[in-house]
Amino acid sequence: VCGMYFLAALLCAIIKFKTSEMQAAALNYLQTHARIFYILGLAVFVQFVAGAFLNSSNAMICDFYGLVFLDLTILRTVLGIGIVAGVLAFVFFARFVKVQKLCSAAFLVLCLIFLTAVLCPNTAAAQIWLFAAGISYAILITALDTIVQKISPDGLRAKVFGVILSVNALSFLAGTVLVSTAVGFINPVDVFKSVSLGAFLLFAGLIAFDRSFRKLLGNSMKRK
Repeated sequence: VCGMYFLAALLCAIIKFKTSEMQAAALNYLQTHARIFYILGLAVFVQFVAGAFLNSSNAMICDFYGLVFLDLTILRTVLGIGIVAGVLAFVFFARFVKVQKLCSAAFLVLCLIFLTAVLCPNTAAAQIWLFAAGISYAILITALDTIVQKISPDGLRAKVFGVILSVNALSFLAGTVLVSTAVGFINPVDVFKSVSLGAFLLFAGLIAFDRSFRKLLGNSMKRK
């Protein structure tokens, strides 16, 4: 995984990009628009946690419990199905439920998932748990993207999304590298437990104490 990200970064470094006025305007908009900038930070945080969590669970499944590649493939397939189901669920519920409420619900469910992750007794339970994780993750990411789409100017929307997607990829890579390094000298189970507990505390703290998060959910659909 790290090799693929490195290859992508290398290709991006080789390509000569031209900085246009539109790109500069998009970066300036991200810096000066409080809600967009906060969503960018929130998305980076979520992707970092996702990278660390996914790769710590991979290490625990393969390196510690010794499950075969087929078992890991099944679990990842269930996670993927959950993500698809989450996108479809968002499309359905967004017709009569506010995006802010869907975002809040996804955060709360992810908190419970991180808290209970270490309690899965077997692969069958892990499949159910990963399916729920995929649904919540997809709803959260889709909700954040929807908020960005609603409050971004028409002329800058594509550029804003481009910046956000690029930073998200780097954040996911950072979480992957961190966990890959940690499991080299720490028990994969301990790494997984630490990542799960840390993610739960961070998500719960965000919901409970971050006023910007609550403000985002209350006013995110208003343009400045």
